Amino acid sequence: MAELLDVSDRWIRAAFRREYGLPPSAFFRAWQLHQAHRDLRLAGGDDTTVTDIAMKRGFWHLGRFAMLYRQRFGEHPRETLRRQPS
Repeated sequence: MAELLDVSDRWIRAAFRREYGLPPSAFFRAWQLHQAHRDLRLAGGDDTTVTDIAMKRGFWHLGRFAMLYRQRFGEHPRETLRRQPS
């Protein structure tokens, strides 16, 4: 990203902290979690699995995904998946 914008990595990190209060890695991890949460909510009823969604969103360590998900949303990913979309 820094090379594309012709700025330093340090500039990118500082800009993310100013704008979002997070380093880029934490910002994108939060974004991935929110995308996974949305996918799990919308998948209720079909044969999609938590593993399918976690991997689609870039989480290769499923235990870590489940822990981060529970910390952020207060429930296990499978609980979100089991609920039917409203």
